Amino acid sequence: MKKISSIIVVAIAAMFMCVSCEKNSEKNIVGKWENTKIEYEGKSYTFAEFQKYAADTEDITLIVSLKALEGMSFEFKSDKTCIVTTMKMPAPGTWSMSGSDVTISIGGQSAMLLKNKDGKLIYTFSVPSFEKTIAFDMIFEKK
Repeated sequence: MKKISSIIVVAIAAMFMCVSCEKNSEKNIVGKWENTKIEYEGKSYTFAEFQKYAADTEDITLIVSLKALEGMSFEFKSDKTCIVTTMKMPAPGTWSMSGSDVTISIGGQSAMLLKNKDGKLIYTFSVPSFEKTIAFDMIFEKK
């Protein structure tokens, strides 16, 4: 009987620890996040370096995509609202968190999925091009 009681106590303690971790993770999301680098095909770039790379390759899909993503930032508030800014235009939305995934909804529609990894948020941008699908990771850090 003592063994069963001990197992139940440990299970309850573990459950409270998991709930506590999730709440702490959500608290860590609150704040302003800015793009610090882009990872593409195994290399890291600043946003400006990646724009130059796109211009050098003359990939119009990549150039146009980067123009739309220029100045992207997120501001997450504790009331689960957020502001997503791209091209200096803020868009209000809401956010939720499940595990390490942060989902942003704008206008009631799920718009973006970010991964919370090692204290950074990662947004994987993907767009089909004529020859292939272009995909790269935008890394955001809390400011």
